[in-house]
Amino acid sequence: MVYNLKGCMACHKTDGTSEIGPAFNNIYGSKVNVKEDGNAKEMVVDDDYITMSIREPQKQIVVGFEKTPMAQMNLTDNEIKQVISYIKSLK
Repeated sequence: MVYNLKGCMACHKTDGTSEIGPAFNNIYGSKVNVKEDGNAKEMVVDDDYITMSIREPQKQIVVGFEKTPMAQMNLTDNEIKQVISYIKSLK
């Protein structure tokens, strides 16, 4: 519900396409390359990473999506947990 109501679906698809932002399906537990302060590094997509990405969307941007930065979202802790649960379910 949060995915739809907060507009996540506008950029993060669940069918494997990733035109604007990374697709959500099969991403939980995977490794992604990000840029932080101009430096590239590898991160595991887990609860902490997703929480940080929502709270500080410009801190670590997935390589390939630098030109379409994520908007600042004001999600509650409970809404973030719901988004994480939804992403985990997309296997």
